[in-house]
Amino acid sequence: MVQFSWTVDDKEVQRLLKVLPDLISEELSLAIDNSVDHVKELIMTDYKRVGNLYPSYLNPSSSGKGFTDRTGTLRQSIQSWVEEYNDKTVGYVSAGVDYDKYVELLWGGKYSFMLPALIQSQSFINNEIGWAVIRAIEKV
Repeated sequence: MVQFSWTVDDKEVQRLLKVLPDLISEELSLAIDNSVDHVKELIMTDYKRVGNLYPSYLNPSSSGKGFTDRTGTLRQSIQSWVEEYNDKTVGYVSAGVDYDKYVELLWGGKYSFMLPALIQSQSFINNEIGWAVIRAIEKV
């Protein structure tokens, strides 16, 4: 059996290890902010139907999913923000109209835009989180 053990006597190393969680938290806040902005931008671009076909839901979107925003109200209501609490940072992407939940959830998700954009952004979000930890470690 192979065993490893070590003792850290260096006060500077111990100090740096104590500040690392705060640095990671700061960098993660930036990563989450970038991620929610990315999801919002994806909804605004890839999920927008383009064309003049009638009925309008026949017009394609870049992603093949999304909704027809006849008045522009739903798309204009989409917002993103980040809130920080004592022990966590939460990113939000939200649409602020009364009927947004129906567009997202009805018809078997045919016109969904929030969940598909989040799923499509999964690798971007994972990369942002990974780079946030790397940046924090580099600061130490």
